[in-house]
Amino acid sequence: AHAVFARHQWGQRRLVVPMLAVTAVLSVAGPALRATRIANVWFVDAAGGPARRLTAAVNPETSPHTVTPLDNATALYCGPNDRHMQLATVAVAGGEPRFLTAGESSSLNPRAAGGVVVFDRLDTSGVHVWRMDAGGANAARLTAGAGEQCAGIARDGRHAIVSHYDAPRKLSVLSTTDGRVVWSEPDVISNLGFSPGSRSVLFANRGKEERGLSFH
Repeated sequence: AHAVFARHQWGQRRLVVPMLAVTAVLSVAGPALRATRIANVWFVDAAGGPARRLTAAVNPETSPHTVTPLDNATALYCGPNDRHMQLATVAVAGGEPRFLTAGESSSLNPRAAGGVVVFDRLDTSGVHVWRMDAGGANAARLTAGAGEQCAGIARDGRHAIVSHYDAPRKLSVLSTTDGRVVWSEPDVISNLGFSPGSRSVLFANRGKEERGLSFH
């Protein structure tokens, strides 16, 4: 058994996130040896002390992933619920997880900031970017193209970066309130995200130096 962790700093607190596994279980399936991984979310104070497990997955099918801080007291993650992947929260103080999304769709790739959660939703219309409040209210679809994916959120939660399936090098910045596109670049090689002040996006494109573009 082994553990691999990432750490998200929350002021004086720290969330411990399993990137690959908390426990690796080996099982024999015919002539092949198969490894299955079980992951859970753990929490430990940045000053030290014992780690506490926040979720209770006992098999790979119920293991959480894509964990991110929602606020100073809550972890947001993606986990299975009723045959679909949904977004859930769990308090770092302990308690039962609470699912924020439901229905005949899968919600993935959550990004949270400023009391806003932006995520990808897969349903019969394809994959599109959605938003909701931190508590799960006011869910709304932000994009309506051939397929989009969230690639970042500003620290103030007011804007999100979106990539487009039908134009792989294109990036857009849109409002998380109404989906209005405030900036778009058709030829991006790498996306480095928002500036600390949430007013600029740093990216690299073909034949040019890395540069920042401001928007209003």
